[in-house]
Amino acid sequence: MVKIQGYSHIHLLVSDLQRSCTFYGAFGFVEQFRLRDEMVFLSTPEQDAWLTLHFSDSDQVGNSGGLLHVGLALDDSQDLEEAVRELEQNGGTVVERGEHDPGMFYAYVADPDGYVIEI
Repeated sequence: MVKIQGYSHIHLLVSDLQRSCTFYGAFGFVEQFRLRDEMVFLSTPEQDAWLTLHFSDSDQVGNSGGLLHVGLALDDSQDLEEAVRELEQNGGTVVERGEHDPGMFYAYVADPDGYVIEI
């Protein structure tokens, strides 16, 4: 068995680096460095979650290739409704909202390129 500590990063093709940085900044992701103005590496302040945004003008942007969504857990103190409002203000679009089980509320929010994030 291959042992892992968790995921290393998620790498997304995006059509506008700044717009995507703004959207994911609403989750607390902070830019760490860039490569050749085509890739931005973001992480949470604790650097336990990394995200790579890669500029592309190909038709693969927003194409999930079988990946349905990425789940991000809110901090216990974060209100779901407040989080949804902030994501919408930063370019997100609510896809679905509901309750997985009594008291287990969720929201699926698409980023500016259409990738779906579950919170």
